[in-house]
Amino acid sequence: MLGKVLKYDLKWMAKYLIPLYIIILAGSFVIRALDLLQNQFDFIAVFYGIMSVIFVMTLIVGFVYMAFMNIKRYLDNLFKDEGYLTHTLPVKKGTLLLSKLLTVTITFISTIVVFMLSIFIAYYVPVLLDAFHNLIDYISTNNLGMFFIAILLVLILEYFFYMFLIFASISIGYSKNGNKNINSLIYAIILYVLVQIVNFIFLFIFFLLNVGNYEEIGEQIELINTFMFSMAGLELIYVGILYYISYRWMNKKLNLQ
Repeated sequence: MLGKVLKYDLKWMAKYLIPLYIIILAGSFVIRALDLLQNQFDFIAVFYGIMSVIFVMTLIVGFVYMAFMNIKRYLDNLFKDEGYLTHTLPVKKGTLLLSKLLTVTITFISTIVVFMLSIFIAYYVPVLLDAFHNLIDYISTNNLGMFFIAILLVLILEYFFYMFLIFASISIGYSKNGNKNINSLIYAIILYVLVQIVNFIFLFIFFLLNVGNYEEIGEQIELINTFMFSMAGLELIYVGILYYISYRWMNKKLNLQ
């Protein structure tokens, strides 16, 4: 049943994301064309600059839009009018939630791939490839590879953290009677504050235990790497806890009234 539920979730998301992808890819081709034309016509440079600003803003708004549509799907499909039908299906609550997790993951990956492809189409020149190679060599020479991997992990997990912070808050807020949106917002704030308190305590203890122990630059880099991977581990724990909260409240305290 997971495959069928995931299929419907992805089809719903595709209705909204495919037009976004088409717009972004079309914009990248326009920028590439303007880039070629501005070498022949000076006034094209103005349009190239304007289009580049619009393109970058579209990428930012597009990513937010993708996240928003995942949240809307979660809310409408499980807790609003559509939820009456969804929860009568012979599907376990865990399967419904897992489908939402996979949908969030797949749409995140597809959006990043489309964005990277569009940026490549719009702005690629051979000198950028050389600069990328030089950056890789610099990272390798200075043993910064693990640092950048840790940062990437933290950023990715941070996205999933905020998605499931909202999912968990909706699950709790919609288990109450009346003012469900306000309740969801209140619980989102509470959960966020609790997480930040834990982060502060972890940060304080970590540096209290390690301050003054690393004097060489290599040791300092190792300390930073340890901290970043520790933060990535914390983010993963948060996601797991929020996922469980979402499942627990939807499975035991579902309230569609």
